[in-house]
Amino acid sequence: MMTERIKEEDYVLDIGQAMKTLREKKGLTQGDIVRRTGLERSYVSRLEGNKIKYPRIKMICRIAQALEVSVDEFVKLASNSRG
Repeated sequence: MMTERIKEEDYVLDIGQAMKTLREKKGLTQGDIVRRTGLERSYVSRLEGNKIKYPRIKMICRIAQALEVSVDEFVKLASNSRG
């Protein structure tokens, strides 16, 4: 019986790309996200630049709310952003 190897990237969401896509689609800046979430500008920048691979779910919820989308919609976009 042959088992397929599961790679880490099969489980990693592209939160940064999803965030950037939604942000630009809504005409928002990173500064707008900072103001809406209360997160540090450097955190938002690093997240969008994919320097942070595993943000806490609390952060994902705050960003989704700032982008005015459901967490479900945000996660679906992030999983599709991986290519």
